Amino acid sequence: MRPLPSSGATAREGRVSILYINLERSSDRRMAMNDQFRALSLSAARIEAIDGRELSPDQVARCDQDARRRRRDNALTSNEIGCFLSHRRAWETIARSGKSTLVLEDDVALSDDLPDLLRRLSADPPAPHFIRMGGNRRRQSLFAGELSERYEIRLLLSGCSGSHAYWLTPAGARALLAASGRFVEAVDVFLDHYWNSRGIMYAVQPWPVELRDDASSSTIGDERFRLECSLRRSETMVAGLMRWCLRQRRSLIRRWWSAKTCVAWSAKHGGRSLKPMGGLWLRPLSTRRWTRGG
Repeated sequence: MRPLPSSGATAREGRVSILYINLERSSDRRMAMNDQFRALSLSAARIEAIDGRELSPDQVARCDQDARRRRRDNALTSNEIGCFLSHRRAWETIARSGKSTLVLEDDVALSDDLPDLLRRLSADPPAPHFIRMGGNRRRQSLFAGELSERYEIRLLLSGCSGSHAYWLTPAGARALLAASGRFVEAVDVFLDHYWNSRGIMYAVQPWPVELRDDASSSTIGDERFRLECSLRRSETMVAGLMRWCLRQRRSLIRRWWSAKTCVAWSAKHGGRSLKPMGGLWLRPLSTRRWTRGG
C-alpha cells in the first residue's frame, strides 16, 4: 500500500473511534444506526444533536447573520445553526479524547468495507487531519494514496458538500473549533471551504458511506428549500443581480483554489504539465493513467 499524504497526525491501531450525531426525538434513526453498527461489529458513541427548534439566544448568536447576508444574501436557518453546533460538539469531544474519529450523521448507510478501511487508516500513520468518507456530489480529484485494492485516498479539487461522514484527528478538530467560534455557513459548506482553501481536502473513493433513502426527508433541506422559494418570489431585479454576482464570486474563488491545488500536486509529482482550459481553469488530472506514476 502506498503511504498516505502526511499531516503529522499519529493515529495508531485501536485509537480510532466512531461518533454519530442524533436528535433525542429521532429514535427510529438511532435504532437504524445501532443495527448497522452491530452488523459490522463496530462500537460507536452517540452525540446528542442540538435541536434547531430549541436554540438559546447564545446559540443563535454563534452565527454571524449580518456577515452571512453580505456573503450569501440570506440567513442561516435555525436547523442549520443547530446542525453546525452539533458538529462542534463532536469536534470538542474529539479534541478532548485525543483519538482520531469517524463522525457520522444518523441518516447514512455504511459499507461492509468500513471496518477494514478504519483499521487501515488507524494502522498506517501519518494520516491527513480530515478525510471525507461520504459526499453529495461527484467531484474531480487527484490521486494521493491507496487504502486497498478498491479504495483510494483522493485530493478533491472542489467541495463535494455533505457533512454526513468524515474522519477527523484531534489536531484537525482543534483547528476547526478555532476557526468556527462564530460562523456564517452551513457546516458542510464550512468544511469544504476550510480544507479546500488549504489544498488538503482528502476523500476516500469510492464513498464507503452513503446517505440512506430517508435522508431526503431532512428538516434542514425542507427549511432551506422553502426559504429559497420565498426569496425568489419576493426579490427585486437588483437583489437578483446581487445574488448572481455573489454566486460568480464564489465560483471564481473555488476555481482559484482548485488551480492552486493542481499546481501544487503537479510540482510534487514530477512537475507534470497541466493543460489550461479556457484560460481560467486548470483541467484536473483524474484518469487512471495519471494515478499510478510519480
